[in-house]
Amino acid sequence: MDPSSIHNMDSSSPTNTPRLYNKEQLRERITINCTEWRTAGEITKMLGRNLKYIKNFILPKKGDFLEKMYEMPHHPRQKYRAKQSDK
Repeated sequence: MDPSSIHNMDSSSPTNTPRLYNKEQLRERITINCTEWRTAGEITKMLGRNLKYIKNFILPKKGDFLEKMYEMPHHPRQKYRAKQSDK
């Protein structure tokens, strides 16, 4: 799959969403779709994976480009977004 085609996917349609991404595709998809604060549930739907997988394996390893709204671990209303570049 051409990585540039990720931009054109309809995230609401599970038939157009691949189940597996390589690291670059995953980073690109999260960065593009998380310019606003998103819950783990919203990210789950966007990536087509289950919530437990996203919370345990994806989000903890993405601190280099993803930031948390609350620093408290396991905050019940935790949200994530792509780190904003300093302007």
